[in-house]
Amino acid sequence: MRLADFDPKIVADYNITEKDLDRVVRYLRLLQGPDALALEDIALGGYYGTSALLHEIVELEILLEREPELLEMDRDAILDFWHANEDAHTQALASEYKYLRDVIRCLFDATIEIEA
Repeated sequence: MRLADFDPKIVADYNITEKDLDRVVRYLRLLQGPDALALEDIALGGYYGTSALLHEIVELEILLEREPELLEMDRDAILDFWHANEDAHTQALASEYKYLRDVIRCLFDATIEIEA
């Protein structure tokens, strides 16, 4: 994965760096195991990969703000923390769905309703 694989507007708007990509990979492997399926979605790049990456960037930013040592925890502790902070996932879904709505509107001149 490289930043060039993703929507440059999202990369710029969210100030996503290579370090952020590395943190997302670490986070997903800790949360979902070494074969984290979400990484396959992100690796696709393009609009779909960007939406998946945006979701994880937003979620991880919120969680790290609440627990800066999150990426040093073991899987069980991360899962417990994630469950105790599910609102971060909901906020990430809202960001992801807004991005997808905007892309669909621009590409297909269609408005759809998807919400977290």
